[in-house]
Amino acid sequence: PMTDEERAFLNDLLAGTHKQFMDDIMAVRKGRLKKDITELAQGQIFHGYEARELGLMDDVGSLWQAGRKIHE
Repeated sequence: PMTDEERAFLNDLLAGTHKQFMDDIMAVRKGRLKKDITELAQGQIFHGYEARELGLMDDVGSLWQAGRKIHE
């Protein structure tokens, strides 16, 4: 069993990680997101086309295509 202190530590750790995740997304996608980041960062899974529609990514493609795009 987890102590109250351990549970509080883990809750704080998860909350901090979640905030950092949202801050990182906002740093690179701000102005392109179609919904508020707090709605998008709740642990749900988006398929590629849905993520593109929400502004979470620019395009759908393969790993090879992504590598080629980096070197353009």
